[in-house]
Amino acid sequence: MFLSFAVDHWSFPSGHSSTVSFIACYCFFYSNQIREVLLMSPLEIGPASAILEYFVVGVGIWAVITSLSRVLLGRHFVLDVVAGICLGVVEGLIVSRVLNYGNLCSRFRWHCLK
Repeated sequence: MFLSFAVDHWSFPSGHSSTVSFIACYCFFYSNQIREVLLMSPLEIGPASAILEYFVVGVGIWAVITSLSRVLLGRHFVLDVVAGICLGVVEGLIVSRVLNYGNLCSRFRWHCLK
Protein backbone atom coordinates (compact mmCIF):
# COMPACT_ATOMS: atom_id res chain seq x y z
CA MET A 1 0.00 0.00 0.00
CA PHE A 2 1.10 3.52 -0.74
CA LEU A 3 1.11 6.22 1.89
CA SER A 4 -0.02 8.96 -0.46
CA PHE A 5 -3.26 10.84 -0.68
CA ALA A 6 -4.87 13.37 -2.97
CA VAL A 7 -4.75 16.98 -1.86
CA ASP A 8 -8.29 17.57 -3.10
CA HIS A 9 -10.81 15.56 -5.02
CA TRP A 10 -12.58 18.46 -6.69
CA SER A 11 -11.38 21.88 -7.60
CA PHE A 12 -12.78 25.18 -8.73
CA PRO A 13 -12.19 26.02 -11.54
CA SER A 14 -11.51 22.91 -13.57
CA GLY A 15 -7.82 22.74 -14.40
CA HIS A 16 -8.38 20.44 -17.38
CA SER A 17 -10.95 22.80 -18.90
CA SER A 18 -8.75 25.80 -18.27
CA THR A 19 -5.72 24.19 -19.90
CA VAL A 20 -7.46 22.89 -23.02
CA SER A 21 -9.30 26.20 -23.48
CA PHE A 22 -6.01 28.05 -23.26
CA ILE A 23 -4.42 25.74 -25.83
CA ALA A 24 -7.41 26.11 -28.17
CA CYS A 25 -7.31 29.92 -27.88
CA TYR A 26 -3.56 29.94 -28.39
CA CYS A 27 -3.89 27.89 -31.58
CA PHE A 28 -6.71 30.11 -32.81
CA PHE A 29 -4.94 33.43 -32.13
CA TYR A 30 -1.56 32.27 -33.42
CA SER A 31 -2.77 30.36 -36.47
CA ASN A 32 -1.06 32.83 -38.84
CA GLN A 33 2.31 32.36 -37.12
CA ILE A 34 1.82 28.59 -37.14
CA ARG A 35 1.09 28.81 -40.87
CA GLU A 36 4.35 30.73 -41.44
CA VAL A 37 6.32 28.07 -39.55
CA LEU A 38 4.66 25.31 -41.58
CA LEU A 39 5.47 27.13 -44.83
CA MET A 40 9.15 27.20 -43.86
CA SER A 41 9.17 23.47 -43.12
CA PRO A 42 10.34 20.91 -45.67
CA LEU A 43 6.84 19.38 -45.83
CA GLU A 44 5.35 20.64 -49.09
CA ILE A 45 2.51 22.58 -47.44
CA GLY A 46 1.08 25.39 -49.56
CA PRO A 47 -0.42 28.61 -48.20
CA ALA A 48 -3.93 27.52 -49.22
CA SER A 49 -3.63 24.20 -47.42
CA ALA A 50 -6.51 23.32 -45.13
CA ILE A 51 -4.31 21.34 -42.73
CA LEU A 52 -4.05 24.23 -40.28
CA GLU A 53 -7.80 24.88 -40.30
CA TYR A 54 -8.45 21.20 -39.59
CA PHE A 55 -5.87 21.31 -36.82
CA VAL A 56 -7.46 24.36 -35.14
CA VAL A 57 -10.95 22.81 -35.42
CA GLY A 58 -9.60 19.54 -34.03
CA VAL A 59 -8.06 21.30 -31.04
CA GLY A 60 -11.36 23.10 -30.43
CA ILE A 61 -13.27 19.81 -30.53
CA TRP A 62 -10.71 18.29 -28.17
CA ALA A 63 -11.27 21.19 -25.74
CA VAL A 64 -15.06 20.70 -25.83
CA ILE A 65 -14.83 16.93 -25.35
CA THR A 66 -12.37 17.29 -22.47
CA SER A 67 -14.56 19.88 -20.76
CA LEU A 68 -17.70 17.78 -21.16
CA SER A 69 -15.92 14.69 -19.90
CA ARG A 70 -15.11 16.39 -16.59
CA VAL A 71 -18.84 16.82 -15.92
CA LEU A 72 -19.88 13.45 -17.30
CA LEU A 73 -17.27 11.63 -15.21
CA GLY A 74 -18.54 13.40 -12.11
CA ARG A 75 -15.24 15.11 -11.34
CA HIS A 76 -16.61 18.67 -11.58
CA PHE A 77 -19.83 20.59 -11.47
CA VAL A 78 -20.93 22.46 -14.58
CA LEU A 79 -19.98 25.80 -13.02
CA ASP A 80 -16.44 24.50 -12.36
CA VAL A 81 -16.04 23.66 -16.03
CA VAL A 82 -17.55 26.93 -17.26
CA ALA A 83 -15.25 28.89 -14.94
CA GLY A 84 -12.28 26.86 -16.21
CA ILE A 85 -13.20 27.60 -19.82
CA CYS A 86 -13.56 31.31 -19.06
CA LEU A 87 -10.22 31.33 -17.27
CA GLY A 88 -8.52 29.58 -20.21
CA VAL A 89 -9.96 32.05 -22.71
CA VAL A 90 -8.87 35.02 -20.57
CA GLU A 91 -5.37 33.52 -20.27
CA GLY A 92 -5.29 33.07 -24.05
CA LEU A 93 -6.30 36.68 -24.61
CA ILE A 94 -3.66 37.93 -22.19
CA VAL A 95 -0.94 35.86 -23.82
CA SER A 96 -1.96 36.95 -27.32
CA ARG A 97 -1.95 40.64 -26.30
CA VAL A 98 1.00 40.86 -23.91
CA LEU A 99 3.35 38.18 -25.22
CA ASN A 100 2.70 38.96 -28.87
CA TYR A 101 5.78 38.53 -31.04
CA GLY A 102 5.45 42.02 -32.51
CA ASN A 103 4.99 43.60 -29.07
CA LEU A 104 8.07 41.85 -27.71
CA CYS A 105 10.16 42.96 -30.66
CA SER A 106 9.07 46.59 -30.31
CA ARG A 107 9.50 46.67 -26.53
CA PHE A 108 12.92 45.09 -26.42
CA ARG A 109 14.13 46.30 -29.84
CA TRP A 110 15.06 42.80 -30.91
CA HIS A 111 15.89 42.08 -34.50
CA CYS A 112 12.77 40.25 -35.60
CA LEU A 113 12.17 38.38 -38.79
CA LYS A 114 9.15 39.58 -40.73
